[in-house]
Amino acid sequence: MRDENDRSWPISIISTANNQRHFLGSGWKNFKASNKVEDGCRCDFQFVVDKANVAKELLVRVVRRIE
Repeated sequence: MRDENDRSWPISIISTANNQRHFLGSGWKNFKASNKVEDGCRCDFQFVVDKANVAKELLVRVVRRIE
């Protein structure tokens, strides 16, 4: 996973048995802490895929809550 400042974190993506839901596993907590993601923040995710349409990277943009 890579943030908008080009910093990277290794993560795992966990899929349910029927492959209909996906969750961020190990690595997410480190990303969250490093980017100060807290309640009210929005994370925009974008998969970067190769020519075979296989995801190679996950880009994340954290949008802070505006009060």
